[in-house]
Amino acid sequence: MIEVGGIEVLKKCTLCKRHLPFPCFSWNRARFDGYECYCRDCNTIKAKKWRENNRKRMNEILCASRARYRDRINARSLAHYTYPIRVVCNVDGCTELGERHHNDYSKAKEIVWLCRMHHHLLYHNNLDTLVRGRV
Repeated sequence: MIEVGGIEVLKKCTLCKRHLPFPCFSWNRARFDGYECYCRDCNTIKAKKWRENNRKRMNEILCASRARYRDRINARSLAHYTYPIRVVCNVDGCTELGERHHNDYSKAKEIVWLCRMHHHLLYHNNLDTLVRGRV
């Protein structure tokens, strides 16, 4: 790392050895400085090489993921085609356009429209009482 006046300005990529500003590195909470040791460009190249060299493993991972989340994939797809036009958020007093939210993926057509902020609050604060109705 290069410091200017005690403030870290640049970080060195361990792969390409370039000194780059911090936004050129992805976040990694496990690292002491909070950033990956490889720059985004090198990370992209490494990931691409891994996928090419491990095509069979990559396909196994994708198939397992699709099988595990099949109900979510189907519900989101059905909701997307059933309700193609966005509607105002279902939270009282909110006038923002909403995103589709499923309370239960087995009931694919029962969705709630939540703006981005209320959708975030619902997931991160478990505000089930936030929503007033369904479509």
